[in-house]
Amino acid sequence: MSLNNLTGTRYGASLRKQSKKMEVSQHSKYFCEFCGKVYKHRPWVSSLHW
Repeated sequence: MSLNNLTGTRYGASLRKQSKKMEVSQHSKYFCEFCGKVYKHRPWVSSLHW
């Protein structure tokens, strides 16, 4: 369940749009150009490739 579903009409439209944008980017899949893998979460480049 996302935060936007819980807030309803509170906090204003611009803040709800920002929070939705952050939630979508957090849960999207990321493609690593260095190794070619697709990660479910955003990888920490320093710990994976050094």
